[in-house]
Amino acid sequence: GMVYRTSDDGQHWLCVTSKIGYTNYLSDLSFLNEHTGFIADVRGYLLKTSDGGNNFTKRELDFNYIFSVDFPSENIGYAGATRENNSAV
Repeated sequence: GMVYRTSDDGQHWLCVTSKIGYTNYLSDLSFLNEHTGFIADVRGYLLKTSDGGNNFTKRELDFNYIFSVDFPSENIGYAGATRENNSAV
């Protein structure tokens, strides 16, 4: 999927996933504020931005399919996911 950002109450939208390099595997996102956000990737990656989507860092997690993420703070996060044997994490 694609991720878009607006800063004018939804009148105009800017695609921020073009900075990731791929979009086919994105499944969920969680933003703390206008700068810090996380995007889940179904292949087990977590993408983080600290500058509102201008740049992303990618971290590989120990899960195969992340279908949901929630970050109540920058250091505490939750993921709904499965492992290789399809067991819930």
